[in-house]
Amino acid sequence: MLVHDGEYLRLTARQPASRLLLNRELTHGHPYGYLVPAGDALRKVVKSVAAFERTLYSPAAPEEVPTPASQAARVHMRTLQVLDGALAGVSQREIAMVLFGEDRVNADWDADSDLRAQVKYSMQQGRAYMTDKYHELLDDL
Repeated sequence: MLVHDGEYLRLTARQPASRLLLNRELTHGHPYGYLVPAGDALRKVVKSVAAFERTLYSPAAPEEVPTPASQAARVHMRTLQVLDGALAGVSQREIAMVLFGEDRVNADWDADSDLRAQVKYSMQQGRAYMTDKYHELLDDL
């Protein structure tokens, strides 16, 4: 699995003997290549690269597909994202753009909109969690 953690691209592969170094500038959709050492082991390395490619592009086995987050976990995540933005001084509208997308906010945002109400409610919940309701987050685990 290839994941960008905000700083690096990290690869989890089934072949522990394989080592893969990724350029920091590599992002989703960009082309990439392999640099392999020449020498007697070249054929073995090429086979390893081919096996890696098959693993990378093959669908995950059913037991390896992560379980989707629960509704409660998604609500808590959104609440904490809103709180984080609010504590950083970001406006409610800007927070909504991150959560719902700029197009939807531009189309649906006004003083009485559902989007604004959701952000406002999440902000109130986040502040409550921060002060005295944080134990409720643990109850949902």
